[in-house]
Amino acid sequence: PQQGPFLAIRGGIVLTNRVGLLPVLLSYRATAGEWGEEGGTWAAVWGVVIPGGVFFSALYAEGVNLLCVGAAMYLARRMRWAWATLFAVLAVTTRVEAVIVALPLAVEWWSHRRKGESLLSEGVNPPTLPTLLLLVALPMIACAAILVWFYFITGEPFINMSLIRGYG
Repeated sequence: PQQGPFLAIRGGIVLTNRVGLLPVLLSYRATAGEWGEEGGTWAAVWGVVIPGGVFFSALYAEGVNLLCVGAAMYLARRMRWAWATLFAVLAVTTRVEAVIVALPLAVEWWSHRRKGESLLSEGVNPPTLPTLLLLVALPMIACAAILVWFYFITGEPFINMSLIRGYG
């Protein structure tokens, strides 16, 4: 029996459905931590029923991208800067446009930095300037590397943008 491409497609659909569920669980956990159990439940429900939610379970990169961006923000909120940076870089590898995640990560860094005195009193070191540089620079470096790669492969660094225009 021929299973080659069909097996790959079936595996991709199973994988994206599983990965598409993880951002919903992550949003539940992040929201429940901020606004309680009921807020977390509503965040998870709306994450599933929004019309765009179908893209998170389809064979697209959006589910993985949302997972990576959500994990980066969740981990930055908990001051896990190295992990937040890693997930920001992974988000950029799924969608180049995700480089914008560097901005809210920098804002999160700044908000923790402003609380420096209270963090020290709790026994937690406030974030440092090299942390900010890595948090912002590494996703941008990943984006630049991908654009260079696109250029060497296709001769056009923004090939993904021109492909999107072709659908209109």
